[in-house]
Amino acid sequence: MTDILQATILRCTCIHLFQDKQYGKGMRLHNPCLKPQPGYRCTVCGAHQSHGQSVAPLTPKETKKG
Repeated sequence: MTDILQATILRCTCIHLFQDKQYGKGMRLHNPCLKPQPGYRCTVCGAHQSHGQSVAPLTPKETKKG
């Protein structure tokens, strides 16, 4: 039987005003991914997390404030 990974809320250092309001400051929605290794990828900046360790974002993004 295979385990199906689900999206989860994890801490990240990127900036996104909506997700700060929705999930709490610094908390971001992460989707499951298998590459470069199994873990989760931030939906805002693309940072990969595995076993609770965050890697620097692939391309930093900031949302517009208005």
